[in-house]
Amino acid sequence: MGGDSHDVIIIGAGVAGISLSYFLTERGVTDILILERESQPAYHATGRSAAVLVELDTIPALHQLKVRSAGFFRDPPSGFSEYPLLQQSGALLLFGGPMWDMLRQAAQSLGEMGTRLELLSPAEAVARVPVLSEEHFEGAVLLPEDGQMDVHQLLQSYTHHARKRGAVQQLNTEVEAIRVENGRSVGVETRAGAFRARWIVNAAGAWAGKPGDMAGCAGINQAGTEAAILVGNLRCEEKDLQLSIERMPWQGDVQWEIFRLDSRHDLECVRSGRASVEEIRLTESVEAPCVLLVRLHKTLTPP
Repeated sequence: MGGDSHDVIIIGAGVAGISLSYFLTERGVTDILILERESQPAYHATGRSAAVLVELDTIPALHQLKVRSAGFFRDPPSGFSEYPLLQQSGALLLFGGPMWDMLRQAAQSLGEMGTRLELLSPAEAVARVPVLSEEHFEGAVLLPEDGQMDVHQLLQSYTHHARKRGAVQQLNTEVEAIRVENGRSVGVETRAGAFRARWIVNAAGAWAGKPGDMAGCAGINQAGTEAAILVGNLRCEEKDLQLSIERMPWQGDVQWEIFRLDSRHDLECVRSGRASVEEIRLTESVEAPCVLLVRLHKTLTPP
């Protein structure tokens, strides 16, 4: 197998692959080739992500990873980005039952690990986000230092610095085969040619199963989903409040309803559902004008 040779080949130019190129080049590994099958980086999940920083996870290993990475997003290295990466609006998570009991017991140890959090009663949570209903949860966790991420600024900054240090992106280049020798992946084949590398990284996201199969790695099953959330200033008829949810703490589990203006200019509910924010999927078109009202309704389901 001939062709160009590199230290590292990364398959996929989403945030996983681009961030890896940044941190590798920061540590002196600069001969990196990033292969992306689409015409631009971050074409799928990364580019369409409503990204949030939530420094809390029920899986201990993932929680430690979040603790160790959160500081970078809150206070990135000098000169890393042109604009702030994080809007610290806070993240509010609602719980009930055994999960709430567990979090109350773990709150002190989580704080000692570096996570800043506040335990709120239902009344205290409703005082912060008036559209909540106290009867649907037993308590809330407020993460005041977390909030909304500027995923595009993050990606552009990773890309800028990695390129300055030598990393190269090659777009419109799909990996069609992976060369394996003595149980180790040593190169890839594309329509643009063959490339060898000491290390090959599968950062293909929801499509990671395909390169995995090419390399003989069984059991990599991923599935991509699309999500869309539209928010605005809405009148809550029950409490007669004019609400702006733009700066409310991000919330993790919601009831959603789609409303359309009828001929009398009244709002008519045409569809509704309950799901976590990541699972809201609009599978059918809705005639405009319409608005999506997102309301928190029950306990966040643990993984």
